[in-house]
Amino acid sequence: MVVSLVATTARVTACSGGYFPQCYTCEGDEAMLAAPAAMFRAEVQRLPKFKVPFHFQSRTNSGPEEALLADRAELRSALSKDERTSEEKASVIERYEAEREKLAAYASSIQDWKQELLYPSEGKEIPRPQPPGIAVPSGLPAEFEKYFAGSLAWNMGRTNGARQEWEAILHLPEAERHYRSTWAAYMLGKSWMREDPEQALKYFGQVRSLVTSGFADSIELAASTYGWEAYTELHRQHFALAIEHYLEALAANDGSAWISLRMTVANLLRPENVGHLAGVATYRPAQRVITAHLISRFNAWRGDSDDAASATSSFTVWLKALEAAQVEDVDLAEEIALANYQNGRMEAAQRWLARAPARSAAVQWLQAKLFLRAGKVGEAAKFMARVAAYFPLDRPEDMPPVKLIETLAPDDTGFGYNIPLSRQVFSELGILQLTRREYAEALQTLLTQGWPTDAAYVAERVLSLEELKAFVDQNYPLVDDEPSQDNPEKTTSEMTRAQQKKWIRSSLSRRYAREFNFPAALTYCADEDKADLQQLSHWRDTGLDETNPASERAEAFWKAAQLVALRGEAFFGSDISSYWRNWGRSHDLSADTLIRHSPPTNAVIRASADELRRVAEHTPTNAYFFSRRFIAANIAWDAAVLMPNDSDETARVLHTGGTWIKYLDPKAADRFYKSLVRRCRKTELGHTSDLKRWFVHVDENGSVMYPVMRGDRIVAAAPGVDPLPQAPEPVESAQPNDNSPEPPVDP
Repeated sequence: MVVSLVATTARVTACSGGYFPQCYTCEGDEAMLAAPAAMFRAEVQRLPKFKVPFHFQSRTNSGPEEALLADRAELRSALSKDERTSEEKASVIERYEAEREKLAAYASSIQDWKQELLYPSEGKEIPRPQPPGIAVPSGLPAEFEKYFAGSLAWNMGRTNGARQEWEAILHLPEAERHYRSTWAAYMLGKSWMREDPEQALKYFGQVRSLVTSGFADSIELAASTYGWEAYTELHRQHFALAIEHYLEALAANDGSAWISLRMTVANLLRPENVGHLAGVATYRPAQRVITAHLISRFNAWRGDSDDAASATSSFTVWLKALEAAQVEDVDLAEEIALANYQNGRMEAAQRWLARAPARSAAVQWLQAKLFLRAGKVGEAAKFMARVAAYFPLDRPEDMPPVKLIETLAPDDTGFGYNIPLSRQVFSELGILQLTRREYAEALQTLLTQGWPTDAAYVAERVLSLEELKAFVDQNYPLVDDEPSQDNPEKTTSEMTRAQQKKWIRSSLSRRYAREFNFPAALTYCADEDKADLQQLSHWRDTGLDETNPASERAEAFWKAAQLVALRGEAFFGSDISSYWRNWGRSHDLSADTLIRHSPPTNAVIRASADELRRVAEHTPTNAYFFSRRFIAANIAWDAAVLMPNDSDETARVLHTGGTWIKYLDPKAADRFYKSLVRRCRKTELGHTSDLKRWFVHVDENGSVMYPVMRGDRIVAAAPGVDPLPQAPEPVESAQPNDNSPEPPVDP
């Protein structure tokens, strides 16, 4: 579960936008107190590795393809020692490959038939495929002849016949069975798994003995036997032995062994099998594997309670079994503590934490959450700071994890949205710092660890302008000598030092610009915005200078308005709750503090009275305060005030200014409309807008687009042409409304 300040500040932004695959941003305390989850595969990699003599090597082909290539190569090798002519050997190989190909095709058809039997079509008979005419080619070396005969019998369903042929191979003189002894013993083992597991295990062990004695194993059958031994023991419900053999398979580089381990544990934890847990709990490797499964993601056991109905749950039984086994493994103790915390057993979690290594980052993280649950925010913050000190981890990505903290991740409920563990830790630290009124520290934590929206909440709502300036000057000066932090391998953030610096300085610049303090804004703005911001400042100063002629002032205001309409987000924009800057849609500015300041949701990490006061002081009352369109419209209004009535240019300024905001806030745009028809009725724009009772559509040159419609009626057909007959009777022009709302004014 993702925890960030967004989880406590921007519910509407995320929920209505659908930006995240799941609404992680609405959880408050629940998200902050949520337990992390382990990655099972990584947890298994942490286990002490078994030492086995046989290992899988990297392959470029599938298993069947490898077997086919090995079969061909070994047959040629065996025939190379034969005294027959090259033509005779080639004939044997050709006939063998033809029969082998027919057998492979038939075996594939049998597999397809068995698959169809699992999902039969209603009323449809599915006959077993009929075998083609397949014969054992003459002239093959004895071991190849008998192995092929056994394979043929096996695929025809004659198991005993197959066993007789393969057994016969093992009774040949050693010199005559170099290539197929391991294949025969391996298939004999598989043939006995269900009927006689002891026999199967004997043959799997014989495969390894044969390879040790020097018999060929070109397709790595010796390494494969570990997994098959585990599978055999699993069906005998010898769970400890099954886990042991799967761990051997894992040590042999079997890429699927960790999946088999997980399925074995899931099988063991079924209600009908929990009686085996007490015996398995005494076996140390099984203790680690089963507990690793319990603390990893997507487990159905979560949510168990301590009531009588769940007293026999697999989790409860397992914990009792571990208690009885007197576990002394400190690494296991921290895993058990995490499992208890995940399951809501806080007292048990605390008890197991006392047995775990105190310096463990995972232990300190859980301890911080337990302190937080107890309302000890200060203690929780101290522990979270210690956990944060572990990051970034100095472990190469290709190195197996060593510590529990290296296998953890924010819990994921299956929607696929994951963040790095380090960012989760720092987001929680930032929340605690904010709760403790350590505002500058919270901003630094959130900014450096890649939480810009949360950092924006602190920078724009919590810190005063003077405090933000002091923070930027101290931590992100114009001339910076910390380039080493731009190395992505040395940071847990998604933002480099240079990106952080540009972002926070631009944020301060925009905050100054919203105060219309352009000299200060220019000091901190991004290089690409500097020229335009200087021009905007010049035009605004020209417009405000009452010693300048009215026409010059109006022209300056109008140029400034057009620049703001085009690029205002770069000069004035907010990084939170702004429809055009972050999310591409409008949001109620009151929503960005709704969850952060909601006591039912944030009883533990609730905002302090000081934070609430600051937010109230720094939050604009107007919902469109940061919109470039509204700021541009206000400046256009200033230009129009200085311009003459019944002027086409005045009409264009009023029409454009109103059009900028007519969809955002029609009531605010109404002032522009009324001024347009009162002051410029003699112009084409004023006249047609008066007829339409609202702003008309214009083309890219600012000319009215005819016909002008009012509802479903034409009120103007072309310049100077009377409306068509279906036009309504003339109505009284719009009159000033003394109660019409005023548009936003400059801050």
